[in-house]
Amino acid sequence: MKSWKIDSVEILYQGWATLSAFFLSDPDQDLIIRREVFDSGDGVAAFLYNPEKKKIMLTKQFRVAAFANGHADGYLLETCAGLVDDLDAEEAIIKEIWEETGIKTHEVNYLFDVFVTPGAHKEKLSLYTCVYNDSMRIGEGGGVEEENEEIEIIEISYNEAIELLSSGKIQDAKTVILLQYAIQKGLLQ
Repeated sequence: MKSWKIDSVEILYQGWATLSAFFLSDPDQDLIIRREVFDSGDGVAAFLYNPEKKKIMLTKQFRVAAFANGHADGYLLETCAGLVDDLDAEEAIIKEIWEETGIKTHEVNYLFDVFVTPGAHKEKLSLYTCVYNDSMRIGEGGGVEEENEEIEIIEISYNEAIELLSSGKIQDAKTVILLQYAIQKGLLQ
């Protein structure tokens, strides 16, 4: 295996996200390569489940990249998620849970970090679970209007979630990962 070193970074585009060219070398060989990397910041996602009612909560929202890549209508079923921005990951997911679902919580369970598309995207995604019940749903949810979010809240049974996963109707990677984790760990009993 090569021992890569980042020699320099050139910003190609900077807007809501940044596209950079990374120039890497292997000190043991006379080799220099260029790789373009997209950076929109690190993210968080949480699997919300209600053991009392045996339900999970997902969101449904339009994703232009999925639509542009052939998804029928661009609306994906997803776990609650968002960017970390200037918060730590736990603060960020608690904020996202509130904004997207109207659930007020102070307790989330950190699982692990993943790199969703490491070949081209710098994002590290911190994954969580969160138990909720009806008394915690005190807000409207639906996203933040100033961020042009339009989020539908979907609450479905454990069995329906497993069926949607098995049939390929859940196509969002973080949601697939978290749902498979929940099944593997027996959270959907």
